[in-house]
Amino acid sequence: MTGEERRNKIVQIMTNDNEPLSGTKLAKRMQVSRQVIVQDIALLRANGMDIISTNRGYMIGQKGDVKRVFKMIHGDDEVETELNPDNLLGSALGIEAGLGRVRVIKNGPRIIDIDVLLYGDECKNSETLILPISSAMLSARHLAE
Repeated sequence: MTGEERRNKIVQIMTNDNEPLSGTKLAKRMQVSRQVIVQDIALLRANGMDIISTNRGYMIGQKGDVKRVFKMIHGDDEVETELNPDNLLGSALGIEAGLGRVRVIKNGPRIIDIDVLLYGDECKNSETLILPISSAMLSARHLAE
């Protein structure tokens, strides 16, 4: 089997399986090393294939197919933090990145979005953070998406 045939087979396996597949499982099925699978995944991504890495393995991204949407709003009486607003936003961005969010297009599609809407009575208007975010700004932002 050539490398191209193997990569086509990997795509076929991942397309037919709705669960993430580990590199080890794919390697066993394809009878190659896990490192070969890692390289094949990198080549498939380089050719435009939307392959997501999860903590349980690889899967093909489902563009536009939102599985779950959670809207959570916590009042300031429910949240306690030792972080200032900029550090809180940095932590939120770190969580997003850890869950696989990649910022390519401003306000583009995303797999997760965590926003800091307000921080007590604090007012801030910088390039990275606006506090508080008014409902009008929030509605306009989400309508643009």
